Amino acid sequence: MVMMLEYLYVLLITLGRNISLVNKKLNKETMKINFKQLKVYVDINKTVEQYIDVAKDLAEGLYKTSAGIAGHSLALKIYNSTGEEDYSELEVDLITKYANQYATPFFIDALSNIKNE
Repeated sequence: MVMMLEYLYVLLITLGRNISLVNKKLNKETMKINFKQLKVYVDINKTVEQYIDVAKDLAEGLYKTSAGIAGHSLALKIYNSTGEEDYSELEVDLITKYANQYATPFFIDALSNIKNE
């Protein structure tokens, strides 16, 4: 019985380290985005800019179309955001995939501008 507990302890420590490494790798670079005040250009020449709140619409879109817990979690994170938030590479990738399939060009451009800053 003691040997079994020692084995489980070692296994949990090993899993904990691996999970920690995976989390660090997934979240190694973050991007700050404020979906409550997203800068968009309202003309194709990109001369007129506006700051708009897209948080609720984006969150609802992700909630309706994303598969899995990652999409669900991201939708809630955006919906509950109060301003600028850190988004991991994985989260930005999910947002980008959603935007490329469902969003309007001015939102896709706004997201692209943030990624290129």
